[in-house]
Amino acid sequence: MDWLEVAVSAVYTATETVADIFMEFGAGGTVIEDPRELNFYIRSGSWDCTDLKETADTGVAIIKAYLPDDGRIKDRLSALDKRLSLVGERVPGAIAGKIIFHRVKEEDWENSWKQYFHPFRIGQRIVIKPAWEDYAAKGGDLVLQIDPGMAFGTGAHHTTRLCAEKLEEIIRPGQTVFDAGTGSGILSLLCARLGAGRVTAVDSDPVAVAAARENVRLNALADKITVLEGNLLSPVNGRADVIAANITAGAIKELLPAAARKLKPAGIFWAGGILAERTDEIIADAEAAGLKTAESRERGGWALLVMRKE
Repeated sequence: MDWLEVAVSAVYTATETVADIFMEFGAGGTVIEDPRELNFYIRSGSWDCTDLKETADTGVAIIKAYLPDDGRIKDRLSALDKRLSLVGERVPGAIAGKIIFHRVKEEDWENSWKQYFHPFRIGQRIVIKPAWEDYAAKGGDLVLQIDPGMAFGTGAHHTTRLCAEKLEEIIRPGQTVFDAGTGSGILSLLCARLGAGRVTAVDSDPVAVAAARENVRLNALADKITVLEGNLLSPVNGRADVIAANITAGAIKELLPAAARKLKPAGIFWAGGILAERTDEIIADAEAAGLKTAESRERGGWALLVMRKE
C-alpha cells in the first residue's frame, strides 16, 4: 500500500493536539520534527548525528502523519483541514502553515530512517541497539535489540529516555508490570531485563503489536512478556505492581481511572509523553482518581509523572 505523508507546522504547545488529531483520522504513524530535540542530541553526543547541523529554534515544530492512500483519502484530508482550522481559531497562531502532503511508498517509509538509528546509551547501563547493527557490549551493559518498524519507540525521544531512566530506579525482581501503549515494546523489554517477573504490553495499533512481538522474540523474552492488542488496559486482567504509559496527555487522562483500579496497594503508575505545561492538569485528574503524584521530572519540554495508589 502507498501512503500519504501529511505535514503541518505548529507551535510547540500545539504539537500534541495536532498529533492526536492525526491519530483520530487513522494515521499509521506520526513524527514530530522538533528543532529543540535535534539540537539536544547533536550537543549531547549520545546519538550519532555527526552529519547533521544545529538548526534555529523558531518555536515551531513540524508534525507529520502517514495516512493510507485509499479511496477515502480525499474525504479524510478535507475533514482534517477543518479540524486543524478549528485549532487555529481557538488559539490564533497555533497552526503555522497549511497542510503539505506527498505520496510515499511503504518500503521507503519503513527503511529510509534507519540511516539515523545507531546504538546509543541511556544512563549508565542501558544500551539501545538496532537489530541490524553490531555492538560490542561492555561489562555491565544491559543491551536491548530494537527494530521498531513503523511503531513508536527507538528510545531516542526525551519521553522514552525519562521513562527508561526512572525504570532503573523502581523495577524490582518479580514484579508484575502493565505497559499501556507499548509501541515498539521498548519499555516492556527494559522492565523484563531489569527483573520484572511478568510484563503485559498493550497497544491498539496492530502494526505496533506486530513490532513489539518481534522485538520480544529478538530479545528472547517471550517467557516474560505478553503483547496484546486493545485500547489502553482494556484487555488486561489482574493487578500490577507497576503500570507504565508513555503515550499522550489525553490518553493518560483516559487511562487514570483504570490504572487506579488495576494497581496493587501502594503500586506505582508512571506516565510519560506529557507536555510540561499540562503537568498540573494531569496531577489534578490523578488525585481525583485516587493516585498521588510522588515525583515529576522534565526534559526538553516533556514531563514524566510518578504516581502511587493511595
